[in-house]
Amino acid sequence: KKLGFVLCHVPTFITISDESLEPKICWLKRRLSISEDEVLTMMRENPSLLANSIEFNLQPKLNFLDSVLGEEEAGKLIRANPVVLNCSMKRRYEPRLSDARRLGLDIDALLIRKMGMNNDKQWQTLLQKCAPGLETRGERGRNISIEIKAV
Repeated sequence: KKLGFVLCHVPTFITISDESLEPKICWLKRRLSISEDEVLTMMRENPSLLANSIEFNLQPKLNFLDSVLGEEEAGKLIRANPVVLNCSMKRRYEPRLSDARRLGLDIDALLIRKMGMNNDKQWQTLLQKCAPGLETRGERGRNISIEIKAV
């Protein structure tokens, strides 16, 4: 009944089979220690979530977020902002985490959210505000590497 409500409001799920959908719902419930209602809310907020592979997409991202933030904080971030699971590990999280660590920034849920949600220009602006004397280089659509100039 609840899943039917989601399907009516998020028609993209029609293309996902029951064999694929049910295990992902159960996995998310178990992995995030959340209720079915919370999983369904996440699905409504981020329909593409369940189109992702557990093995190749969701599990690696959850492991990454757990390792950076801790399990409890990672779970809070994901429940509040399920779209953070859509972002690329290789093109977004890993290079930006490396940048933040090089600059000695505090890595918290807000910064991880910004790593995922900010476009390249917004991310460059954030880094420049956090580290005066920072030079960013890169082209649109490519990873941005940072270089700190000696003062």
